[in-house]
Formats: sequence, C-alpha cells, structure tokens
Amino acid sequence: MQHPTSMQTIKSLRGIVSQDPAVHLNCRVHQTLALVAARTSAADLLYYRSLYDSYRIFDHCYLRKELRWSYPYPYTEEDSLNRLGFTRESRDRIDLDEFLELVSAGISRDEAVSFFAPRAEFEYQADYLDRMGLPRSGFLPHSFLACGVDRPVTQLLIRDDATDNHEFTDFVVPWRIVRAGWEAAPEQWFTDVLVLHRTEEAPAGSFADVYGAHVLGLTDEFEMYDLLHDRLAGEHDGWPVYAAPGLNCLSMLAGARLQFCRFLRHTRHSDRVKETYRRNMKSLCAVLDEATLNHVARDPAADDRIKRGLYALKRRETSALRLLRQEIEKFQDAGIEAVRFPEPATHGSR
Repeated sequence: MQHPTSMQTIKSLRGIVSQDPAVHLNCRVHQTLALVAARTSAADLLYYRSLYDSYRIFDHCYLRKELRWSYPYPYTEEDSLNRLGFTRESRDRIDLDEFLELVSAGISRDEAVSFFAPRAEFEYQADYLDRMGLPRSGFLPHSFLACGVDRPVTQLLIRDDATDNHEFTDFVVPWRIVRAGWEAAPEQWFTDVLVLHRTEEAPAGSFADVYGAHVLGLTDEFEMYDLLHDRLAGEHDGWPVYAAPGLNCLSMLAGARLQFCRFLRHTRHSDRVKETYRRNMKSLCAVLDEATLNHVARDPAADDRIKRGLYALKRRETSALRLLRQEIEKFQDAGIEAVRFPEPATHGSR
C-alpha cells in the first residue's frame, strides 16, 4: 500500500510479517512475535515452550468452550523476551493525546504501539469480519498495531493481518474515526497498551537451561488424540468452521508443531529428532486440512482416514517426545548446551 508522503512510519515496518501459518495465535501474541522477528534473527527461540501438555488444549476448547484465539500462549512472557534483549512497557489505559505521544515517540525509536479498541469501528476490520463469516459484535477483542502517523495528524497507519491469507499489510485509518470512537466510548479505547523496547544490553541468557527443564518436565500422554478421535465426526452440524472445538484443537496442535520445528533449527538435536518432528507436523497439518474439508462437506470415508491419522499421531508423538528427552539428557550429562543462540540482527541486515 502506498502511504501519503507526509506519513511517518517505524523503520522496521516491512519486516513485520506473519509468524503464524496455522492462524491459531491470538492477535496480541501474533503481533508481538512479528515485532520481535522484525528486529532479531533469534525470534524462533521463543518457541521453546511450544511443546506443552496437549490435554490443556482439550480443556480450553471443549471444557471451557473457548476459541483457539483466546488461549494464553506462553511465547511472549516477560522472562523469554528479556532473554532476547526486549522489555515490555505496559499501560492499562491511556487517552487520545497520550496515545499520539506514544506513537510519535515510537516512530523515532522504531517501536510500534499495540492497543485494544472496538474492532468494528475500523472499516477494514468490519469488512474482514464479514468476509470471514465472523460476527461484528460479541467476538474476541482485537489488538491493533500503530506503526505510523502523518503530519499534521489526519491519518493513522495500522499494520494488521486482516487479509484473506492472514499476512500483515498496511491499513490507513482516518484520524477522525479514531477521535470520534474515543470521544464516544473512551473506556473502550487505548486499553492494554504495549510497547516493546529493544535494549542495548546483550541478551540476558541462553535458552538451554529453561528449554531442558521444560521438556523434561512434560508429562503429556497425548490422550488428546483419543478424545478427538471420539468427537470430531459428531461436530459437523451446528458448528461454524471457526468455532468447531475439534478443528480448534487440531489448529492449535498443528501450530505448536510448526513453531517447535522452527525452534529445533537452532538446537544441537540430531537430524533424526528434527526430521521426526517435521514429519509429525506435516501429518498434523494433513489431518487438519482433511478434517476442515470434511466439516464443510461430510464424507464418511474421510472420517475413517482422520481416525487412522489421529491414532498414528498419538503413537508417533509419544515416540518423538521420548527421543527428544533422551537427547536432552545426553546433552546435560555431557555438559553441552542444546540451544544455539544466533546473533541478533535488525531486519535491515537479515
């Protein structure tokens, strides 16, 4: 998108690209990961916790009846960001003038401002919700990423993934819309504001210790695959695709494995481990794709294939985790750090 010549933007604007091919992350986590990836080549290390007890996914989607986008993903917690040399500045709520000051200061420091506001107030978001078949009201709140403003102030530049392929692009919002929305309902605007600061100091530490402790502490029995096996076929009626709990579970599992494969590239794990997780990830994505198509157009033969795929995945995931633990224990016994820490790099030098 062409910006007005008077538009001032953060330098890393073009480096803000999607980090979520499975489209399973909530907007704030997705944006934060994209901001980190635009500033450092070490961003994939944040995915060391992408292996977590799969039963938590079942609990979230089935027992709590929540969508995948409301899950509290652990990738952008303070400790992990600090290890990459980032700190978070958070504010519960600010007013219009304070927001403009933050955006202006962020432009000079190459720092976007993330904030929550009523999503349907922006025309491009309303259009996106309509295209995706999502409700305009009563849906999950949305975090916006302010990356620029013109002078004099007439337009705000938002970087958002409200596109058909869920890739980030630029949206120019009239400032009068922002002002009018805030004046009408100030309590709903500029809430949970976040600015991610890049520190000058070296990263606080490696990820090897926390990664090893995390994986060795996992107790996943992968019963999730049995639970999905018994439920997916009964979810064809009455559930839109975005809300079907089984599809939400599969999307979260596939997304987590995609991210873990990215993390594994920065480790000293064997090719056997990396290839095992890559194959499991591809199998999960294939089951997700077939289950999604089968949800839209029921095919009894597909039910059987999906069930066989889930059964095989439980066996393969169990074997993969056992192999992963064995290698971590060997690394620890030999005093070898499992994680390589790549040199951080700005987007311009990547």
